[in-house]
Amino acid sequence: MVDILSIPGLVLRKVFGTRNDRLLKRLGILADQVLVFDEELRQLSPEQLLAKSDELKKRLADGEPATSVLPEAFAVLREASDRAQKHRHFHCQVIGGQVLYQGNVAEMRTGEGKTIVCHLAAYMKFLQGKKAHIVTVNDYLVRRDAEFAKPIFELLGATVGFIQSQVDPGGHEGIRQAAYACDLTYGTNSEFGFDYLRDNMKIRYEEQVQGRLDYAIVDEVDSILIDEARTPLIISGPAHGDVSRYKWSDSLARSLVRQQQSLNNETARRISEWGDDPPEALTVNPKFEDAIKRFRVDPYMLTEDEAEAIGHRQLYVVQQDRKQVQITHEGVQRAQDEAGIGSFYVGANMECPHLIENALRAHAVYERDKEYVVQDRQVIIVDEFTGRLMHGRQWSDGLHQAVEAKEGVPVKEETQTMATITIQNFCKLYEHLAGMTGTAMTESEEFMKIYKLEVVAIPTNRPVNRLDHNDRIYRTFKNKYEMIVEEIHEVHRRGRPNDPFMLAEVFNRLKPIVQADPSVSEDERREQIEILDQALERFQDAENGDTQTVRTMMEAYDRVMGNLATGRPILVGTTSVENSEKLSQLLSKSYGIEHEVLNAKNHAREAEIVTKAGHRHEPTRGSEKLPLGNVTIATNMAGRGTDIKLEEGVVYPKCKVPQDVRSAIPDYPETSLHLFPPGSTKCCINCPEYNAATACSHCFKPKLDPRFPAMGRRICSLNAPCGLHIVGSERHEARRIDNQLRGRAGRQGDPGSSRFFLSLEDDLLKLFMPEWMLKMMEKLGFTEGVSLEDKRISKGIERAQRKVEE
Repeated sequence: MVDILSIPGLVLRKVFGTRNDRLLKRLGILADQVLVFDEELRQLSPEQLLAKSDELKKRLADGEPATSVLPEAFAVLREASDRAQKHRHFHCQVIGGQVLYQGNVAEMRTGEGKTIVCHLAAYMKFLQGKKAHIVTVNDYLVRRDAEFAKPIFELLGATVGFIQSQVDPGGHEGIRQAAYACDLTYGTNSEFGFDYLRDNMKIRYEEQVQGRLDYAIVDEVDSILIDEARTPLIISGPAHGDVSRYKWSDSLARSLVRQQQSLNNETARRISEWGDDPPEALTVNPKFEDAIKRFRVDPYMLTEDEAEAIGHRQLYVVQQDRKQVQITHEGVQRAQDEAGIGSFYVGANMECPHLIENALRAHAVYERDKEYVVQDRQVIIVDEFTGRLMHGRQWSDGLHQAVEAKEGVPVKEETQTMATITIQNFCKLYEHLAGMTGTAMTESEEFMKIYKLEVVAIPTNRPVNRLDHNDRIYRTFKNKYEMIVEEIHEVHRRGRPNDPFMLAEVFNRLKPIVQADPSVSEDERREQIEILDQALERFQDAENGDTQTVRTMMEAYDRVMGNLATGRPILVGTTSVENSEKLSQLLSKSYGIEHEVLNAKNHAREAEIVTKAGHRHEPTRGSEKLPLGNVTIATNMAGRGTDIKLEEGVVYPKCKVPQDVRSAIPDYPETSLHLFPPGSTKCCINCPEYNAATACSHCFKPKLDPRFPAMGRRICSLNAPCGLHIVGSERHEARRIDNQLRGRAGRQGDPGSSRFFLSLEDDLLKLFMPEWMLKMMEKLGFTEGVSLEDKRISKGIERAQRKVEE
């Protein structure tokens, strides 16, 4: 039903367009003016280009309005970028540069060149005599982007520096001062923030390193200004020297954890015995039903009222969203009895509850290989947003020492806070702030409310050519991972789908192509049609999810396609180091598939792994003769800031046009090697049925060029979806985190696809799947090995994510 009050707004948007449309139209006019200078600037020598930069700076200093200088300034930067790095900004990137210069957020899809878009705005600020800080999410990207920008800006008389967390700020102040003295300085949000705190602790001005906070461009702005906004940056000093108390509290916490597990088992047994007839005295409590559900999801997350509603005894309550643990009165009593030192609330014992609660947090909330790793007998924090190790960082207030005691490594001295600031408050110190990311629209209201930043969605240079499949849901976590392995095996090996519905669709498309294929004999044609018909008949008669049907259809695919299909690269996204290693072991054990694992433990190889993630390789073992797609299993390290470029054979493996075919096609451009025109998607052919709302329709209902040879048409029609395939092992609570992972595929018109695999044991589904729905699924036969896949379910999950975000 349409809300009557919203009708005027709908009509106005239909007539005048959205605000985003109007902004893009205005910015597009200015972008057109930038392109006018191209030919003139191409004629300039390096010395003349540098002189042009100085001239623009002088014009601004003399009072000429920035709006009149901006088109020529952007054009000069484009020319320098083309000369130094062979990258000339597209029209849409020029629009993005204007958004950043105006102090707003540019939402740009993955692969659309955010790395060079920020150069436009930063150069304009340089001409105005302002320092620009480019804030990104990790040291790898800091160094990479700074080294890319340096030769561009050197052509225009500007300097580029960068700061790294590995460089000790206390022993290398000169290095940092030199980096901040540059016109552009790259660094992570935490390094900029810590340098600000350290400067404010310095006694003498000349010892400070950072200087003015004129202008900042924040890359992955939703991660830094929304996810990490309230994360405090803390500089601490030594506090207590006695570390034995952490081992004492760890011993008590271990005892409480064991006792709580026994109490949980006792309550679970009692609930099971109740069945559908719980005690009437309990059911009158309005919180009873919700408490039962929450207990089944996680017994540690019950509030004290909910525990009382089902008669459950708690020694401590876990607040997972706040990463806190609160010990109950009974818990304190049991700990006091075991410690044998009297009351915890008198004299020297007053700190005991705090120590025990920290120890319980270490056991109940902080998981090894998720929140932290242990290396060289040290506890090293894993950044929850980037998946990277945070060397030299410690949790405050004794928590780090509690985790060290839990892991049995040497316990360091506790620290106390000497200076602190949140990311949000630090970023607000800049005179001008701007940002860019691939996923900002979902948080546009928050950006405006907190930072006064408007989000502008920038159109892509080429249409997005990625197929996002519906989610697949399985009964258990174990079954889900087994099916992920099957998906990886098929896509990496043959590039073929292992979904019966998609195979049936492919077969129906393939039949008329086989009928018209002049390259095969009549007998071969008849045999191949019969194979396809038998497979389709088996599909019509089979039940959904029947594994034998899938196997039969995949065999038919192989027999008809012969050696034409080759493997596709795959990126598998996991939520923790532990899960990435678990999936890696399962993949090796099941099929012995060669693969790379990218997580916090081997971040040193990140550049090497990411470079090859979109490639294929020749098989080194087994009977395979065709290239196999590279498989990369990664934590959210690969979800942001990584541009996975596909090698040529992956992007269009069957689309190269042989010389004899080129010469046989009338008016075929001699310079073109592929059957797609400049500016289009990288489809095998130029598809006139392209529809921006449904990605590349050529993948599903191709209108094939009659000049293309029949055999080529057959190959082309089954070459979609091709490119990089994304496998998500779990849905995140925030939609944009999922979108970031999906966005690794489909960059710059490249083909690609994605699918998320879920289970009823995943946290998101456990929290939001109603009890009645679970029971209904079981009655309908949703058991181990059976999958659910429906657009309505995927939309329901997105509604649950929106609820969490709100």
